[in-house]
Amino acid sequence: MWQLQQHYRIMRVRYGSRIYNQTASIPNMGGVENLIPTLNRGLEYMTSLVELPDNENKIKQYLNNPQQALYKTAYKANE
Repeated sequence: MWQLQQHYRIMRVRYGSRIYNQTASIPNMGGVENLIPTLNRGLEYMTSLVELPDNENKIKQYLNNPQQALYKTAYKANE
């Protein structure tokens, strides 16, 4: 996975392409406590968008409004 992400980073820098990722379900991710580290890792990999598991109502149970706004701004900066 690391090598694949490095390839995407090179393509992003070289050609300006965006990087999109999809998370696993919360149980497959190892629990909700891994959601924020996963989102942080996406930012480290210069990801522009991460598709989150579950629906909007569920996500709002995991991330509060300030956290959502912070990630929205951070991911927008990677576009």
